[in-house]
Amino acid sequence: MPCAQTHAQAESPHEGIEGLNGSAYFDFAFRDTPNIVASGHIEGALAQAESELDGDSTDDGQSSGTGLMGEKSVDDQKTSIVRSTSSEAHFRVSDLILHCTNAFCESPENVEALLRSTGLTLGHETTKTDLAISIERLRKTGFFSKITQDLSFDGSRVAVAFNTEPHTFVRRIEIDNSGALYPSEIKKKMMIRVGGALYPRTALLKGKNPDAMEKSELIAMALEDQADSLRRLYVKEGYFDAKVDIGIEEVETNRVDLHVNVSNADGYVLGKIYVRGHKVRSYSEIESLFRSYFSYFGYVKKTDIEDAVQEFIANYREAGYYQAKLDYVSRRVKENRSIDIFLDLHEGDKWAVEFDGNESLSAKELSEALTFQSSGYVDQGELAASIEAIKATYVSAGYYYVKVTGEILRHGAGDAHSILFHIEEGQRVEIGQIEFDGASVFSHSELLDEISSHEYSALGSGAYPQRAMIADDAAKIVDAYRKRGYLNADVVGWNLATTDQVGRLKLTFIIREGEVSHFAHRLLRYTDRETYDDFDVLIDKPENDVFSDYTFRAERAAITKQLRLRGHATVSSQSTCTSYTSDGAVASESTCDVADFAAACMPDDIEALCQIVETRSGTMERCKRHYDTEYGIEGEPECKPKNGITGTQVDVTYDVTLGPRFVFGDAFIHGNVVTRQWVVEQDIPFKAGEIFDINRIIDARGLLRRRTIYRTASLNAIGVDDGLVQSSESGDSTSLGERSVPLTVNIEEGDRRWFDFAIGVSLTGGDWVLAGEMEYVEANLLGTGWELRFLIMPEARFFNASNEFVFTQRFNQNFFTLLTLSIPIVPAQGINLVSQLFYDLRYIPDTNKEEAGWLLELQWNVNKALFTALAFELESSNASSFGVDVSDSLSDYNACYPVTFFMKCPFASKKQDFTVSLTPRVSYDGRDSPIAPKNGFYTEAKVKLAYSNANGLYAMPEFRVSYLVTFLKYFTTAFNLRWGLGFHKSDATIPLIDRYFLGGLNMRGYDNDALGPRLYDPSKPGIATNEAAGGETMFNFTAELRYPIWNNIGLYGAVFVDMGALTQSLPTDGTARDYFRELFVEEMRYTAGLGLRWQFSESIPPIVVDYGFIINRRRGDPVGNFSLNIGYSF
Repeated sequence: MPCAQTHAQAESPHEGIEGLNGSAYFDFAFRDTPNIVASGHIEGALAQAESELDGDSTDDGQSSGTGLMGEKSVDDQKTSIVRSTSSEAHFRVSDLILHCTNAFCESPENVEALLRSTGLTLGHETTKTDLAISIERLRKTGFFSKITQDLSFDGSRVAVAFNTEPHTFVRRIEIDNSGALYPSEIKKKMMIRVGGALYPRTALLKGKNPDAMEKSELIAMALEDQADSLRRLYVKEGYFDAKVDIGIEEVETNRVDLHVNVSNADGYVLGKIYVRGHKVRSYSEIESLFRSYFSYFGYVKKTDIEDAVQEFIANYREAGYYQAKLDYVSRRVKENRSIDIFLDLHEGDKWAVEFDGNESLSAKELSEALTFQSSGYVDQGELAASIEAIKATYVSAGYYYVKVTGEILRHGAGDAHSILFHIEEGQRVEIGQIEFDGASVFSHSELLDEISSHEYSALGSGAYPQRAMIADDAAKIVDAYRKRGYLNADVVGWNLATTDQVGRLKLTFIIREGEVSHFAHRLLRYTDRETYDDFDVLIDKPENDVFSDYTFRAERAAITKQLRLRGHATVSSQSTCTSYTSDGAVASESTCDVADFAAACMPDDIEALCQIVETRSGTMERCKRHYDTEYGIEGEPECKPKNGITGTQVDVTYDVTLGPRFVFGDAFIHGNVVTRQWVVEQDIPFKAGEIFDINRIIDARGLLRRRTIYRTASLNAIGVDDGLVQSSESGDSTSLGERSVPLTVNIEEGDRRWFDFAIGVSLTGGDWVLAGEMEYVEANLLGTGWELRFLIMPEARFFNASNEFVFTQRFNQNFFTLLTLSIPIVPAQGINLVSQLFYDLRYIPDTNKEEAGWLLELQWNVNKALFTALAFELESSNASSFGVDVSDSLSDYNACYPVTFFMKCPFASKKQDFTVSLTPRVSYDGRDSPIAPKNGFYTEAKVKLAYSNANGLYAMPEFRVSYLVTFLKYFTTAFNLRWGLGFHKSDATIPLIDRYFLGGLNMRGYDNDALGPRLYDPSKPGIATNEAAGGETMFNFTAELRYPIWNNIGLYGAVFVDMGALTQSLPTDGTARDYFRELFVEEMRYTAGLGLRWQFSESIPPIVVDYGFIINRRRGDPVGNFSLNIGYSF
């Protein structure tokens, strides 16, 4: 491949650069200049050039010094790129050249984009630090495994050339032999990904310079690292001898396929167990116990052994041997593929625990709180910890005044030692009343909402007092006051007193509110600009202008946000505050931190500041939140908020360092092995030159990840925070000007195509139906991001309701096929085009029809909730009847088998109808989850405007709304309403295929399409068949209550009521009262029933089983019916 070069020259001459006309890659040199600089000696050349500028050049012109990119590691290179002082010498860039053999560089536009990514600009000034940064910026574009830099100086001018060697990218990964693991599992665990570069991880390059290494060495290092990683995976799974070989096959220039081959992936079973140190239990007991922790099936893993050791020790300690310890050594025996384990056991002494005075809590409950078993120690420290744990257990059960003591009793050899706990439970109490003494800013209910402690309620959870919770509540109250600007507010303590009601306490928080603080003046100034913005223009001031830590930080964040939206991505700010007392005296000067109590004011043990006192009304516990003076501090200063803002009027100065203004630069895309580049660019909602905003990068990443054709996607900005300072052509610094930010877009393509097949049996209306489903999916058609789906769904009835075998008879099959092409038009805005070709033949359960047509729908996902679409459809159909005329219905058609003969089904020609329609629809999904909603609403409206050659113009509007609300955390009420009303000419009707139908999931208890008018057999006038004729007016309402049965496994119950009516058409000569009576009185049907919902995962639709009872049965109606569905129908 020819070497791609770009050569740009400034107006000031710098002549004689060789290689501009396609010279070989390594032939690059600067000619006719006194300083020829070899790759890897940049720093020395720069030092020499600087000395020349200072008038101190050497005679031989040779550079000296350590090469910046020569012997240093990658980490050293990064740490060495540090901005020096302002006296750093500047050089004007006279030439920029890129030597590149990458296929990407065959386009001159791409070469120019790569040069722009370096941050160097022809004719502008640069420094040695910027030159080093430019190499790293070029490396981050992701195209090159090695980069060196050649520099040539001519006085104050420098010509820069980048010598590169391209990365080798992975086109495909083939798992030739995966041993015991699935190939898909191996691919998920691989660090090397399809579309990625074969390059070592940063950790492997520590202490090494990749630019000084051969490319083959770098690739070998990456492959060996990947093989080691996979070997560790196999070892973790118990395949200790597994060998992993990764072969490489070059398929294109700088593109390879990897072949992973795993051998010797045989596992080990549990072998012999050797034990020593056991005295209490026999060898057979120990061996049997230890083996019980391993599975009888599968191989032994290292984690299995570690888990077994932990279980074994837990078993000993549960038996009272709290100090038991176990060491082990494992040995693999390759001859019989087993693992022998050697156990070294120290059983220790046995301890018996006794509890005295426990009446409300059992010994088992209290034993679970002890710390001896988890720590493995029995001493005074663990005794004290266990006492506190027992007290905490009692307090959480409402025994606030419990007292616990303990002692350790050691007995003679051979006897179990004793641990005794003496308990005085006291009375069980709950908080019956909470008061806030001194509160005027907040209402009682507002403060109750801030804290965790709550008053006793018969329907609520236990309101047991706990010191730690009350202390935390006091801190929450202080925080609430400070958010409202009361910076000196304090909860000095609380009282917990008995009341006249037995077992009820009154909790009183003692509050000192203090005065509220306000913003007095604000000043916004820029440290790197001579101009400034008016604060009121930049952000909106709060209405009451109260100063608090919350409002101040929100204000500072708003300033930063606004400036970042202007492109200043590296903006930073420092703030200073001066506060004044109400009389104008300076109260504090600080960095705007809110004053707080010193650490020495807060107790380590809350109980240390609590005391029990007797009052006229009973017993009271008084607690202070903090000491009065700083505990343990010499001089004991008063405990009050300090080291921050304490005044009531606050002047704030924001000193903002803007930094440069950033715009989006070029985007370099990697990983698109099949996907066309323009497809990836469709999901990037910004262009080069637009203002840089990190939120837009996050949006682009979300759009890419939303595409099913990508397994992963990431975007990274280059050079936002690298400190590069580029000077203008005139020499003025443009570090505060505009800088371009290149991006790398890294994607990993997912599966491109797959085939699904399913077969099953269903019971429909008493008929047994054999059903199949086959679907082929091309998810990324020709790399365009288009999705092609081909679906075939054949069905055949083999037993009818009378248990007769009818598989070989006529009219016993259905056949449906659908070809769908989905085309993203503007994916970043959610605009897609869907084209569908369909064919549907229905002979079972009853309705005979044949449809074929084409649908074209333009879809727009306006946002996550709002969806709109406009569909155009052409359709040809045959049906047993297009109306409900008694003389125009069933005929004795011959059977047709489209799969076998592809023959035209013999419907009478007069039955054929051609329809053209336009269907706008809009929906809004405000539910909290589309899979398992608990709250919110969903609404959808659509209208089909159609013309058929048999029926003329007609319209079929339909409206649906559902609403869900959850109460008491787990109980959900759900409502769903559907309504439809067809319009047509008075002398025509609506085709059967477009009518409304009811029954099944929307009217549980009835079979599918069981409601509404029936068709008639002309041979038997007046006798309705079981064939649904549909209706032109439809009403359907459902109310459902879902309640938990076994919440831990996601099992819920449901009770529901369904109601619905389906009538032929609107009355032509009746009144609205007649219509209402027919629809809501005469034809309204009611069902009710019970159901189960199994929601075993929030991301998977639940299994829904219902049984509905028909309330107002009519002749021929069943008592009820079961229904089964995957997912909620509303």
